[in-house]
Amino acid sequence: MLTRNQRAHSRLNWNERLARNARTSTAGQLTFKLFGLPEAFASWLGLTSGENAHDQDSPDGVSTGAFLQDIAQAGTMESREKVVHHPFRRESMREKRPVDVAAYEKRVKEGSCFLCELVAGTNPHHLIYEDQSAIVFLNKYPVLYGYTLVAPREHREQATGDFTLEEYLRLQQLIYQVAEAIRQVVPTERLYILTLGSQQGNCHVHWHLAPLPPGVPYEHQQTAALDLSKGVLAVADEEMASLARSIRQAMERLRPSSSPSN
Repeated sequence: MLTRNQRAHSRLNWNERLARNARTSTAGQLTFKLFGLPEAFASWLGLTSGENAHDQDSPDGVSTGAFLQDIAQAGTMESREKVVHHPFRRESMREKRPVDVAAYEKRVKEGSCFLCELVAGTNPHHLIYEDQSAIVFLNKYPVLYGYTLVAPREHREQATGDFTLEEYLRLQQLIYQVAEAIRQVVPTERLYILTLGSQQGNCHVHWHLAPLPPGVPYEHQQTAALDLSKGVLAVADEEMASLARSIRQAMERLRPSSSPSN
């Protein structure tokens, strides 16, 4: 029976031994993944049901299964007391789904205006905010988690030329508020704000607010982070709804008594 001090001194050795066993075992070659361990490895470690000789208590009284479940959820082999929150690791390991870029380009060039459809209620998105002049919603094809779009309700095509100075500044005030709300909800190293589109496709002007998570290697930042051809994040509809609600609530906390539309 180990004393409290002995358990404390042995903890680091236990974690190191656990990590080494995971790396050197045959099943351990499958490596840890953020959203759970490979089934064979999990079974070998005793994380699945049934008896397993390897599912034994650690020196500090915590079962191997419980310890490794915490590790798998955190995406790190560090001890539970030193879990490092790493948004890029989490988002980069999130499942992506491919996008048929050719079909997408054909639709935006030849199809009807998706923003006018959204305003009319025939093209549902996860709405964050709307007023008499603008609409804010989550990107249906997010390459980054929390990717949001802001657009005028009316069909306007020039980012400056189709607005009076007062209208433009009011819209930019809204974009500022949305950006700050996103930064409160989503871990963000840099928030990209840009307007894209073309007279040949997606001509209804809109602004992209794309939060780059911390830790992204430089070569994967900026335009590389927005590359649709690399696929989009597979985010469940329920999670998208929750994310939109969280950003909306953050906007309500940040918004002054007079809304941008007033």
